[in-house]
Amino acid sequence: MTKIGEKIKEKRIAKGLSQQALADAIGVTSQYISQVEKGKSSISDESIFKLEQFFNESITEQNKCANIPFLVASAGGGYYVDSETTYPMSTNEILQLGVNINDLLMIKIKGTSMTPTINDGDTLIISKIFEPVENGSIFIVSYEDKIFCKRILTGLKYIILKSDNPEYPPEKIEGDEIGKFKIIGKVIFRMNKFK
Repeated sequence: MTKIGEKIKEKRIAKGLSQQALADAIGVTSQYISQVEKGKSSISDESIFKLEQFFNESITEQNKCANIPFLVASAGGGYYVDSETTYPMSTNEILQLGVNINDLLMIKIKGTSMTPTINDGDTLIISKIFEPVENGSIFIVSYEDKIFCKRILTGLKYIILKSDNPEYPPEKIEGDEIGKFKIIGKVIFRMNKFK
């Protein structure tokens, strides 16, 4: 039995779970869990991340990293995304956010429409999974093939994209224009001038 296999078994038993229950929780087979616990199979990084999120603590000796998709968005007049890169983020940091690794994006902000809340050059972590859309929350949205960082206010037949900087007027989207609008994710964390 490997150290990581022992640790998984220990945590599984402490939670009163069968191998099948743990397997179901992270989307693998019970045979896989059995083989990992016995040290007869190596464990994938994806399974480690899922287990750490499930147990809400690290199960490895060293802090592993996951690659989070990294985009550029505008807090201003809109920004086209030319390419998507990734940024390594530690498992411990992801656990602290309390969200699934597959639901995260990182966005670097260009522009000043969201100052003083979000500044030019800040990096945001967003969750692609959120319920429900809360009026006044900050989201990353796509509208007319551009990506924006704005507060969203919704009405029965309209959406308002609102900036925190009073120099930028709100933009009302209604009618057929709503079909051009898409929410990418909700801002859950801000890092200042992250490079």
